[in-house]
Amino acid sequence: MRTCLVLLLVLLLSPSAFADWKFVPDDYPTIQAGIDAADPHDTVIIASGTYSGDGNRNIDFKGKPIVLLSASGPESTIIDCEGSEGNPQRAFWFHSGEDAHSAIDGFTITGAYGKTWEYNAAILVDSSSSPRIYNCRIIGNDCSGIKSQLFSEPNVRWCEISDNTENGVVIAEMVWPPSSILLSRNLIRGNGGSGVYFYTVSQGEILHNTVVQNELDGFTFEEDPPKAGGEKSVDSLLMAYNIIAFNRHYGMWSHWSLWHTFRCNDVFGNSDGNVWYDTSSGTWVDNFSADPQFCDTLNGDFQLAASSPCMPENSPCNAWIGRYEIGCDPFTCCEIRGDANHDGELPLSISDIVYMIQWMFLGGAPPVCIDEVDINGSGGVDITDLIHLIDYAFGGGDPPAPCE
Repeated sequence: MRTCLVLLLVLLLSPSAFADWKFVPDDYPTIQAGIDAADPHDTVIIASGTYSGDGNRNIDFKGKPIVLLSASGPESTIIDCEGSEGNPQRAFWFHSGEDAHSAIDGFTITGAYGKTWEYNAAILVDSSSSPRIYNCRIIGNDCSGIKSQLFSEPNVRWCEISDNTENGVVIAEMVWPPSSILLSRNLIRGNGGSGVYFYTVSQGEILHNTVVQNELDGFTFEEDPPKAGGEKSVDSLLMAYNIIAFNRHYGMWSHWSLWHTFRCNDVFGNSDGNVWYDTSSGTWVDNFSADPQFCDTLNGDFQLAASSPCMPENSPCNAWIGRYEIGCDPFTCCEIRGDANHDGELPLSISDIVYMIQWMFLGGAPPVCIDEVDINGSGGVDITDLIHLIDYAFGGGDPPAPCE
């Protein structure tokens, strides 16, 4: 009996005991109106639909510890900022010290526009704010997806951050101590800049993300230690269990030696190279470069084949790597070795050679099947494969190795 009374008192005295639900649009006409009416620890529930116009963009939590939750998930709950050059707009602005009790969960966020610091991300997090951003699709914005600055630390999980015209995620700082970020189990794909861009310094944890097909680097570390309060080494970034593949510049790039911990990342098939910096200054353990064996790269299915080196039973660190788990049978994409453009046509032609040249040297699209451009069957792709294919097509050389 005494235990039951204690538990009852704990429940009654906890903040959640007095929490309420606010419903948009049933009770309040806009998302902002629902937030304004909410008390601490309330949940504002948003019905399916597309939300646009004033009150449904530039949304401000005003420091409240509340949860903004879609009723049906991001596929059917859309915030369209309707931004333009003459009317810059963003979706959310966290700037009042919000902490992990402030959260958004389950929205598609699109249509933001911004080229100045106030509007250059669909979600702007600054002024010592640390909200949770879960299960969102931040896509098709004419700016970056998420930006953290001014001592902030957003926690971003299970999101897709794709097809934004600038960077997927930006951690920007000109002061010390720096902003940070927690990125876990996200797909960061096809953004016009880098997948993740650290300016000045980098802190936080980046775990189990799939970062692919971005126009610049997978990760850019634009670090400048003199700007970082004189700190020569910033030793607090943990980057582990990520797939960084098929980006158009480098997988990871930096001006400087980095003093971070990089553990068990698969960095593969990035057009200009996988890593561009001195790896001797940080902790570099069990990282590798192997085709992650996505189920269908061409159509955006980044689940893993059962034979993927990113599955626990196959990886060098016995861990699951990237966002996704098994989604298809053992990888068998190789049908015609040398069919770089994957059109299935024989004989191999100049179009396959052009495709390889554009991918390897000119920032062209990566092959659908990496095995098909491993012409000599060595297990990797380099200039010798291109020479082999040219020699076969025009010089009577040996044919490509057969697919196994």
